[in-house]
Amino acid sequence: MPELQETGKYRIVRVGNFSGKDEWFYSDMELEDNKYCESGDLLYKWACNFGPEIWNEEKVIYHYHIWKVIPNKNNMKKMFY
Repeated sequence: MPELQETGKYRIVRVGNFSGKDEWFYSDMELEDNKYCESGDLLYKWACNFGPEIWNEEKVIYHYHIWKVIPNKNNMKKMFY
């Protein structure tokens, strides 16, 4: 099953989607929970564009040029990225 399809169950967010690119790929793959991001998650782009973003849309799969930051509640608040 190819990862980047024209249609599918989940959108795949890529770095370009944060800079206005409205081109989406999809996947039907069922992955581990840590491979998805949901509204409110802190993401960090590390290719082309570099920096933090708060994801404010539905559940998606995030591309490998994006990290999902899971803050340690005792040491970091995600809104102070």
